[in-house]
Amino acid sequence: SELVGLGVADMYRVMLEEGVERDIVENDYKKYIPKDVIRHHLFFIKKPIHETLGRIKKGGSHDAWYVKGEYLKQFEEMAPNYLSEDFKVLSDEGGSVRSVFVNVNPFHKEE
Repeated sequence: SELVGLGVADMYRVMLEEGVERDIVENDYKKYIPKDVIRHHLFFIKKPIHETLGRIKKGGSHDAWYVKGEYLKQFEEMAPNYLSEDFKVLSDEGGSVRSVFVNVNPFHKEE
């Protein structure tokens, strides 16, 4: 449901930014929903997309920047370490070589 939600948010963003009609983005749902989700839920995916887009559009007071921000917040909650990478390195400290791990995460909030 979270991945479908991200896909629907992206569909709504396209509607706002490009002026695309709801029925057009709904028909192109395969562009926005991951293939694995479609494969596992093919017969049940269109109705939730239609209903959710309808609710969002009815509320319709958000602009594209707000939608993008909410999308990124949700994505960060789902995959907080998506853009991080761990490296095993050797460190020489006063002639003593130690193995340490370095985590590189350019978007970490605190470090």
